[in-house]
Parts: sequence; structure tokens; C-alpha cells
Amino acid sequence: MSVIKNETISYNVRRRKYGIKNVRYKYTTSVEGNSAKSGTLDFFLLERYQLFTTDKYNRKLISCRVHHNPYKFINCTNKSWDSELLKWNGFDCKFNNASHACIANRVDVEIFKPQRLR
Repeated sequence: MSVIKNETISYNVRRRKYGIKNVRYKYTTSVEGNSAKSGTLDFFLLERYQLFTTDKYNRKLISCRVHHNPYKFINCTNKSWDSELLKWNGFDCKFNNASHACIANRVDVEIFKPQRLR
């Protein structure tokens, strides 16, 4: 990762596997951080306190509650990114434009015991 000029950040990712190209991200941020307001897309994406996954073997839905202090975040502008990173992890992406991008501060997270939902 490198800061190019002012608050513009360039980030390069690579995997050591033949046939996989490097992935590049570039974005601009402001200096001031904000807390997400209830009812906004930022709040929905950043302040979820419930995680969901499926059991690898029998595909049962699992939920896990988490708790943390609200994030202080900064929205990114002038974004350029590559969906290849998502493809590396098994997602079929047919788009190449991020709908939402931000940088958030570190918070300590308390994670509760996972529960099977079905």
C-alpha cells in the first residue's frame, strides 16, 4: 500500500499462483471520520451486529451476534478497483464498480456463540 499524494491511496494485491493477475485498488479519502447515522446505507453496511454463514457440510444457516463500539469511518471517492479479488474467493462478479467503499477505524469486537437457525 502507498499514499500517492495527499489522501490518495494505492493498494496492490497478488497471489502466488500461476495465471492469477495482480489486483489494484485506488481511492481518495478525507481526513475526518464520522459515525454512521441510523437508517442510512452506511449504518446498514457498517453497524450490523449479526453475522450469517452456512455450515460447510450440511448447508445449515448459522447466525452469530457481535457487539462493538460504533465505527468512525471515512467514505472513499475517486475509486478504481478490480473484482478479481472476489473471483479468487469463489464469487461470480459481473460488475467492476464498487457501490460503497470506506475506511473504518479499528474496534474491539465481542463475538457470541454461533446459533443454528434451521
